[in-house]
Order: sequence, then C-alpha cells, then structure tokens
Amino acid sequence: MVRARSRFGEEPMRVSESVVLPLPRRVQMMVLAALLFVQQYGVGVKIEMRGQAQGKGQRVHVLREWGEVGALDMELDLLGLKDPEYAAGENYDEEEDGLRWVNPTGPGEYRLSERT
Repeated sequence: MVRARSRFGEEPMRVSESVVLPLPRRVQMMVLAALLFVQQYGVGVKIEMRGQAQGKGQRVHVLREWGEVGALDMELDLLGLKDPEYAAGENYDEEEDGLRWVNPTGPGEYRLSERT
C-alpha cells in the first residue's frame, strides 16, 4: 500500500495497474494476457485497443483513440468493440448486441487495466 501525505494527514493511496502490449493477430493471446492480469493483481480487467482492425466486408477500421472491448470471440478470432455511434447508427439492426465486431490486424496495441 502506498501512503500519500495530504494536509489532512497520511492516507492510503490506491495505485491502479495497467499494461500496454502489441496487438496480437490472435484474440486467444489477448484472453490469456487478461487472465494473467486478473491472476496477478486480483482485480477485474478492462481491455481496450487502438490501431488497425478489419470489420465486415473487408472494411478497415483505424482506431486512433482507445476503444473498449466489450466481448471476445476466440472461436471466430474477433473482438466486439463498444461503439456508441455504431449502436445508434443505421447498422444497429445488423448486430443485436450493438458491438462492432472486428478482427485485429495491426499494427496497434491493447491495454489491460483495472475495471472500475
């Protein structure tokens, strides 16, 4: 536990862990990293990615900002990205869950952090 001094005295300060890794071509590697993160730190994990991914119809998506991963499909090797614009747009009826399903093609990176 880290202690921080404030004008009110010494108080415990919470430290949050996160790690950024190169975007793998296989979703299974992200799942393994997330499981190890949970095991190491004993907290829930939030997965985010940025970089290049391939969507429906061979469409390439470039995420310049971190996008949260809402679901992982190891069988189809796909990430379900939470995308409010996609869920509210014209394509919503295509995906009942409101997730933008993509295949991570890279280059890019993903971040594991504590779910708050």
